[in-house]
Amino acid sequence: MDKDLVGQHDELVHAQVNAEKRRSRDSLAAQRRLLPPHTPIPAFDGTFSTLEAECQRAAYDFGHSIHNSPIAVLKPGSFEDLIRIVQFARQHQLQIAPRGQGHSMYGQAQVKDGIVVDTSSLRNICAIHSDRVEVEAGVLWQDLLRATIEHGLLPPVYPNYPGLSIGGVLSVGGFGPGSQRYGAVVDNVLELQVVTGAGKLEICSPDHQPDLFEATLAGLGQCAIIARATLRLIPAKTRVRVFQLFYPTLASLIQEAESLLHRDDERFDSMLIILAYVDANPGGMWVYMLNAIKSYTPPVDQIENDFLLRDLHYLRGRECIHDMRSIDYVRSIADWTVPHNENDTNYHSWFDVFVPTSTVTNYIHEALKSVSPLRTGFTSILTPLNASRFRRQLLRLPATETFFLIDLLRTDTTREALANSMVYNRTFFERCCALGGTRYPIGMLELSAQDWKKHYGAQWDTFMQMKNLFDPDCILTPGPGIFQQ
Repeated sequence: MDKDLVGQHDELVHAQVNAEKRRSRDSLAAQRRLLPPHTPIPAFDGTFSTLEAECQRAAYDFGHSIHNSPIAVLKPGSFEDLIRIVQFARQHQLQIAPRGQGHSMYGQAQVKDGIVVDTSSLRNICAIHSDRVEVEAGVLWQDLLRATIEHGLLPPVYPNYPGLSIGGVLSVGGFGPGSQRYGAVVDNVLELQVVTGAGKLEICSPDHQPDLFEATLAGLGQCAIIARATLRLIPAKTRVRVFQLFYPTLASLIQEAESLLHRDDERFDSMLIILAYVDANPGGMWVYMLNAIKSYTPPVDQIENDFLLRDLHYLRGRECIHDMRSIDYVRSIADWTVPHNENDTNYHSWFDVFVPTSTVTNYIHEALKSVSPLRTGFTSILTPLNASRFRRQLLRLPATETFFLIDLLRTDTTREALANSMVYNRTFFERCCALGGTRYPIGMLELSAQDWKKHYGAQWDTFMQMKNLFDPDCILTPGPGIFQQ
């Protein structure tokens, strides 16, 4: 590497280290603001706590890099509690951060000196019908999957990691099995019940208050708090066959996935590319695997491996094929959890972007070349996607026919390593934008107000109008830094 570039990189890392230390010191050591004495607290159906321990728990997220302590935490016992807390916050000029499982990183579900609304208390699966399910925002996807599969039904799309809340996923977008065919989770929502930043309980759908519907789905909590959602369901096939196919090179795997995506022959229900480094020693190597899933119901569906794997260019003899009941497959997914809490000492500097298909091979090659898997836990997951499957306005995607969602999953153990990762994430965010890509806003990256304006592009003015209309005092979800109060 050029000496000047090395020097610039070292300066950036040094500055990032100091910034991260300063943020941590300021947020943890500063005197926590308290509600003024004798402030009348509304009578809530749930619990409203100002205890230090409760507030500190709400100051953490999965990334563990930023800790902003609120002055109180509400665990609502009813939708009316959401109305009460918004009205209370407006009266006392406080900001609110809705929080599901705290999996979005870099303080997105945190609020310093404000109120965290912990929606995990809203955990009712209200009704399961033949084509839809009514569910509260705090329900975990793993619990929803367990419930619907018992009825022979599944959401068309559910997140790859099901330990997330319904409301949290709907606030960002949601990708997983089924996205190649059915789009994002937010493309399969039939109706929402929300409380706006104006303190009003509203019902919205594509046909009723469509502006509020669009401003809420993938809206990062800027206009409303999701209370309940009606999600689409489809009949579940009775069996699942999982194909794990290994490829000699990254380029050959990307080319294969792109070819399958363009054919659109519904050969597989979903495809996921996993890039992992094995044998953590100087003789280790990257492994390139395609994880493909086909669901079927015998004897109606006749599934033959030779037919499904025809003309594919994987390494013959190394494939792994598993066949199981759909209910067992869904339960295995639902049982998968990523533990995270305030006692976790690692920093999860994950990074997520959408990159046009034509540039994805070079982009990933550079991304892998720029990390040392021997020094940091690192895995990358790629999801090939077709733009025609997506409809939500605030889910910002590349203006290309096909693209890849790229998740770069990195774990750091020191502040210096975290600072390196932050520089890395910023560098590859800018490269992504230069290639016509966009960001999936869940990972470890700080964006300026100007960055957000570029991110939303032609939707920016509309989004800002919706913010002013539905959250006139700008009290909702300040963590991402999209709008200034």
